[in-house]
Amino acid sequence: NKLPIKVRSISIHLKTRDKMTDKPFLEEAIQNIISQMHALYKKKKFTNLSFDGLSTGLNDLDKVTGGLTKGDLILIGGDSCSGKTSLAITIAQHLITEEQAPVAFYTLETTKKKLVARFISAMARIDSRRLLTGNLHTEDWPKLTRATGFLLESPLYISDNLFNIDDLIEDLERIHKEKDIKLDFIDFFQ
Repeated sequence: NKLPIKVRSISIHLKTRDKMTDKPFLEEAIQNIISQMHALYKKKKFTNLSFDGLSTGLNDLDKVTGGLTKGDLILIGGDSCSGKTSLAITIAQHLITEEQAPVAFYTLETTKKKLVARFISAMARIDSRRLLTGNLHTEDWPKLTRATGFLLESPLYISDNLFNIDDLIEDLERIHKEKDIKLDFIDFFQ
């Protein structure tokens, strides 16, 4: 309970310092960090979350990474067929459904159609092989309808027509100007 008092006293002390003798960028950085720590302290007090970034939806991963923060470059590495795309879809699905965060997903490994099918499968909780082969059960149809309806209205942007890094950069710049994209996924880039 003493933290807010200490934060205020540090904040007041920083504001009253002689700016001619201190490094302005250091003062600003310390002020920002103290403000962020105070906000995180209050957030954790009320929500039990202690990070400033977007949640991945995977609590253990969020605890290790502190969530997804602006400006970070996060690479998911692994062997072929080890679940890298599935992990990215899981995180993107959480962002668009729970955080209402606009997401851009670029795939060079598969087609847009197959990627959309994987999103629908994940959101409807229907095995993707059954979805792609049409081997659906009666109880799958309402889940499929809800998932496709939500996906149509979601802030998810998918592209599979990139041929080189220049195309990717150009499209990233365009989509960031048009939409408030919070996270870009680039699936399989060499």
